[in-house]
Amino acid sequence: SLDLDFNQRQQMLQEAVFDGTPLYQQGFWNVLLRIMSDEAYKMAVDTIGYNIAVSNWNAADGILGFLADFGVSPVYKGFTKGFQQLPLVLADLFTAAGGEIRLNSPVAGFDEQDGVFNLQVGDQTVQAKSLILAMPRRALELIAPTSPLLQQFPDLIASVTPQPLFKIFTTYDNPWWLEAGYTPANGDYQPLESGRSVTDLPLQQTYYWAQGDGSPVTAGPAMLMSSYDDGSHVSFWDGLRPARGQAWREGLLVNTPADPFVSECDPAENRDWCAYQAPRKMVAEVSRQLAKMHDLSYTPEVKNATYRDWGDDPYGGALNFWNVGVKSGEVIEQIVQPVDGHELYICGEAYSNWQGWVEGALQTADLVLAKYGLEPL
Repeated sequence: SLDLDFNQRQQMLQEAVFDGTPLYQQGFWNVLLRIMSDEAYKMAVDTIGYNIAVSNWNAADGILGFLADFGVSPVYKGFTKGFQQLPLVLADLFTAAGGEIRLNSPVAGFDEQDGVFNLQVGDQTVQAKSLILAMPRRALELIAPTSPLLQQFPDLIASVTPQPLFKIFTTYDNPWWLEAGYTPANGDYQPLESGRSVTDLPLQQTYYWAQGDGSPVTAGPAMLMSSYDDGSHVSFWDGLRPARGQAWREGLLVNTPADPFVSECDPAENRDWCAYQAPRKMVAEVSRQLAKMHDLSYTPEVKNATYRDWGDDPYGGALNFWNVGVKSGEVIEQIVQPVDGHELYICGEAYSNWQGWVEGALQTADLVLAKYGLEPL
């Protein structure tokens, strides 16, 4: 029922039975094809903008996520200084409380002896009395071979499947997409200013980036999230970029393409943006598809371009979905402290009720804090 709150819906779906079988033991796609035509399903895939949303993950969690994620006539909002302000503020609170943050320090593995954890971080051994792994499935699996404790609960770790997401950003001297609007019956031209467009091209989704105050950009420098795609569309871009996972295997954070798009990027001002250089051929293909989607003969020159594939190691995906047959509520409680008597904790969106959202990471972080007798964030 649409009148139920999130927790009530979750309980109902976890207990629901469809065609004689518990819903959580069925795939979302399997269930959908029992209640709608294949043509309707394919139309949904093409129009909602996310292939994976209606893929064959746990039906009980899939329905719950679909009802929570896709509202009617959404209003797009953002942080004035970017969404990164949320983790930055949390990091400031952590360091103010005496914590230390070491960026770019990959953990190779860990063991536990006499109640003390020994972490291998580069050529150093770091010791701790308790260990919190805020990691998704892929990252846990990468260190599991050298982490004996993680080998004790492989089924819990493998209860979710990583889902890659891919983003490409491009900037321009002006918001050219204003000219790709439409004229309704009243005859008043409506420029394309904000929100998103969805296409069955590999671009999949395009978001028209707003200004810091949330208002549309109507003149001057402008930016697009030119492509935001998932599922099978991600593989299209594989032919236009360095091999996925190559950077991690070589001990690098980022792959540098052999033929990068030459842009007006100042590393001192935009270090992260400049680090993720988009290949020249990728930018050319993005421009071609943008013109086709907006029914224009061409799009203006790209000034800057960057891309991010969250399917790269050590993430494996931008989000994770519960597998068919998994009772997610039980796993969420178990994996927070997976081995009795050991101060090992796991949190993050991967094993949460809000997979793919920051809320999921914060929700499970609160579960870990409760183990320490601390108040939620």
